[in-house]
Parts: sequence; C-alpha cells; structure tokens
Amino acid sequence: MPSKARGARNQTHHAFPEASRENKGVKRLQKYSYALVVLAALAACQEPEPDPIEAVDGFEEQDPASKEPRAYGVVASDYAVTSIGLLKPNGKMLSGDFVHSGSAPVGLVAALSGDVRLPTRSGDPDILTIIDRHRSDVITRIDPDSGEVLGQVKTHGDGDAAYSSNPQDYVQTDTDTAWVSRFAPNLEEDEDHEDGGNDLLQLDIKSFERSGRISFWHLNGKAERTDAETGDTETVTTYARPSAVVRLGDYLVVGLANLSASFDAIGPGMVALVNPETEEVTELELPELQNCDGVRPVPGSDDRVVVACAGFHRGDPRASAGLVLLELDDDELSIVHSWHGADHPDLPLAVASPVPLGGTEVVAVAVGEGAVLDEEGNVETPETYDAAYVVDLSSEDQTHLFEAEGRYKIGSGAYNPERKILLLPDASVDDEGHPTAGVRRFERDDDGDFEALDVVSTHDLLPPIQVRPL
Repeated sequence: MPSKARGARNQTHHAFPEASRENKGVKRLQKYSYALVVLAALAACQEPEPDPIEAVDGFEEQDPASKEPRAYGVVASDYAVTSIGLLKPNGKMLSGDFVHSGSAPVGLVAALSGDVRLPTRSGDPDILTIIDRHRSDVITRIDPDSGEVLGQVKTHGDGDAAYSSNPQDYVQTDTDTAWVSRFAPNLEEDEDHEDGGNDLLQLDIKSFERSGRISFWHLNGKAERTDAETGDTETVTTYARPSAVVRLGDYLVVGLANLSASFDAIGPGMVALVNPETEEVTELELPELQNCDGVRPVPGSDDRVVVACAGFHRGDPRASAGLVLLELDDDELSIVHSWHGADHPDLPLAVASPVPLGGTEVVAVAVGEGAVLDEEGNVETPETYDAAYVVDLSSEDQTHLFEAEGRYKIGSGAYNPERKILLLPDASVDDEGHPTAGVRRFERDDDGDFEALDVVSTHDLLPPIQVRPL
C-alpha cells in the first residue's frame, strides 16, 4: 500500500518574498574563458556595441500539431559567464549562441551571470525563460521568434543588499500567473516579510511584476549539527528551501532541501504539494531520505513525478540518498516506488540529475568520487568518473549508459518521448578548459535499448551543463 501524507493549511501571504540557493562553489575561470573575450571587447572601446538577440531561423517552422517541444534550451557555462543555445527536437543545433553574458539589447536590464538555469517545465513552450540565480536573482523571458525581451524582474527588493533570494525554478499556472521557488530564507526578516524568502513567489505575467507569495516557513524544522573542531553539538533551524517545481493539473509539486542556514544540518526528506488557488501547502515526508529538492515530470503521465534525494553531503550521502516515484490522486501525493542507496551498497549511487523516461524508468547520474589514499599516501581506491545509468524503480535494476571524462561533468538532461531521444550534457573539458564533448544524444529502440548518436557541440569555449524543453 503506497504511503500517504497530508499537511496543515498554510497561512496566506500576499507579499514579494525571495528564495535563494547559496552557490555550492565557484569553479575556476578557464584559461581562455569567454569572459575574457567579453572583457577585452569592453576595454577596447568606451562605448561598445552590445550584441543583439537575433530571431532564430527555423524556430517558427515547428508543426503546431506536434506534441514535441518547439526547441530545447541548452545552458553552456564555465560558472563565470554563460551562453544559452537552442536545440531542435531531435537534439541537433538550432541556434548556438542565442543569448549570452555579452548580450545587452533594449529591455535586458541585467546581463546573464555565470549561475544561470532554465525551468524544469515552464508551461510556456513558445518562450525562453531564464533563471539567473545566486546574487543576480532575475527572471527573464525572451521570444526566440523575434529576439525580443518580453520582461525581466528581480525576485526580491533592494532593501537588503546582503540578501540574495537565489531563485531556482519557474512555472506558469495560467496565462496571467507564474510561480518562482526562492531557495534562501532572509534571516534578517521574519517569515511574513515581503522579502522573507523560503517560499513561492507569485509573478503577474502581463506586467511581469512580483504580485504575491506562498510562504514555506511553517515547514521549517530543527536538527542537530556538530562542530567539526570541538565535537560539540547544538540544535539549529532547518529551512524548507524550495527548489524544483512541477505542475500536475491544478497543483504544484515542490522539492525541498530542508537545510540549515550554513548547510551543516539537515532535516527529513520531504516534498510539498501546493494548491496555488487556495494557497494550501501539504507536506509529504519521504522516509529515510534527505535533501529531496529534485522533482521531474514523468513523460506520458499527468499525475506522476520523480523526486531525487541527494542525501546529506556533510556525512555519507548514500545513507539518505535515493529516487522516489510519486503519484497524485485527487489532492494527495503517495509513494509508488522508491530506490534507496543505503539498500544497495554495491551499486553505483545513481541519483543525480534525474531524467524520467516514462513508466518506472529514470536516467540518473552516479557522481564520481575522489581517490582514497592510505596512510602512506598511496592510492588505495582510484578516482572514479561520472556515469549515467538507466534505473528501473520497480525492479531496482541499473543499466550503464556512458561515462564522462571526469567528476561533476554530466549535467541535467531531457528526454523527448515522441522521438525517443535522450539528451545529456557532458561538460568534459581538456587541460585548457575547452569542451571535449557536448550534448550526448541517445535513441531508444522498441526493446528499451539505447543507441548512441552523434554528439552535438554547442559552444566552442563553454561546456554544456543543462538541457531543458521550452
């Protein structure tokens, strides 16, 4: 019998809050980074011509009767600068550098930073929506047909310069309303403040302005943390920290990280079910799992999502990491299947960057691990690299798909169920930081096996890190 859970009704707030996810660390600048090209251009003349965002040839030729996305957005970045290209439904290149950190047309108030992502599923397949996260805190909408910037809004006010709302995801619920998950709580304000964060921010799409919020502060909890130097323990607050958002009918399923202010304590794994109309928030705890902020829609289903729980990285992630298949029945979420890393100590911990394939199957990444040295400094266990696997949550079987050329290289991908094509960004680079791979394409046959197709190079200088349908 699937487990079910219901939660308390959330108190309504109409304000302008912000949620932010502190960056997990800025990677080194690449030796010949695109950033240097931009900076050189700026230094060469006092009034440089901005790069326009040009209309995409072929974007408007998509068959309106098709169930496919009109295009896939691909984010390429070295975590200092960013370029966003567009891929055709088959994964081939449509526009390699549609908008980037050097773009500055009329209407683009803030240029792209190095911490940029695209929505899980925006709900607006004709528009490129961009989420500029930690310390930028901006949502931008661009029309690929014309290159026009339709709107740009900052996800919190300017009252506290030290606060970053760090938006994580964006989804439209109707033609007038969108919601943005704001990962970070504003510790200088209380939960009712318009910039309190740790919530869903409401946007008016027509004016593209902040118009309200649904607070998650009532989902905060307590957990113990241990001082690494003294060994002393203390009880601290864990914050819900909403992240990925998927719309199922009239509801939103929101992944929650449930981490402390300093990311050194963690609460139980859970997700939230939100009714945007009533602003009711229902929590579902995921037993024996933690850090469950990754939510993805299941192709071919309007009532199921897959949740990825990364576990607690200050300890042994495997102890609380896993994948869960959830189903929405009326106004309740229930657990259909789950895969727990702790139950499979001999299998790769494939829980990162999930891409549901439909049914009970998910492609997920086992992140590589560093070498283990003995007391004399000799390699006891060699370093491993990222590897992608097909995981069946029903049988719990794993099938190896491919391995990258390093750690933290396989990004978040997408699956086109109409063509049965899987797109996975591979950010492998050479010694000078130049991309050596691109977007890996796989085609699935009727037996469920994957055949590797040609790899699509998306940018000469920046490796791809994310692929998402428009």
